[in-house]
Amino acid sequence: MFLTRNTKGDFSCPNITSQRQAVDVWSVGCIFAEIITRKPFFQGKNPQHQLSLIVEVVGCPPASELDFASHIPVARDIIERARDKHQEAGRKSTSTSGRGSTGRLRNRLPSGASPEALDLLSKMLVVKPEDRLTVEQALEHPYLKDLHSQMEEPSCIHPFDGSFEEPITPKGCSLDDNIRRMMIEEMEKLQQGAATSHQEITNAKTASTSASS
Repeated sequence: MFLTRNTKGDFSCPNITSQRQAVDVWSVGCIFAEIITRKPFFQGKNPQHQLSLIVEVVGCPPASELDFASHIPVARDIIERARDKHQEAGRKSTSTSGRGSTGRLRNRLPSGASPEALDLLSKMLVVKPEDRLTVEQALEHPYLKDLHSQMEEPSCIHPFDGSFEEPITPKGCSLDDNIRRMMIEEMEKLQQGAATSHQEITNAKTASTSASS
């Protein structure tokens, strides 16, 4: 799954390996929302602003269920502040059309979006990873009933192993240092390639000049 700031959801997953499916469900939900609205759904200016936008639209669990964000104190603070802000706004509001997380989500979608699309989206874009639909549950949702066929789309027997994409970090070297080292090595390769190409062009011009003389 290709993640950008607009689609990533790993702010809430301290263990990305065990929560990888939940992260993917969030990302697919964001892409689904972008397909419906034809624009980035959560377009934050920075990670903190991004999280604030997310909580404003989809809501969040009560304070007693925020253990999933305990590894990132700033994320927990943003979630709690945004929750308190919208609870207060809900008490002051006299309109019920946009009340609640589903109502706020509905207000972000075009008027032509179906109730089934809203329901699927609301169950994928859930801040708490454990409360999101699984991939299998999402595929069984009524919105996809005419597109999904379990017989033609069997599940993979063995989970995909993407560890080959993880950088190999030498002993005693931090991940940041290893990434920095790999970037420098890549730049050196590009510089060497550029120097070789320049030398080849120079040699060709010299040979051409000698031949014409």
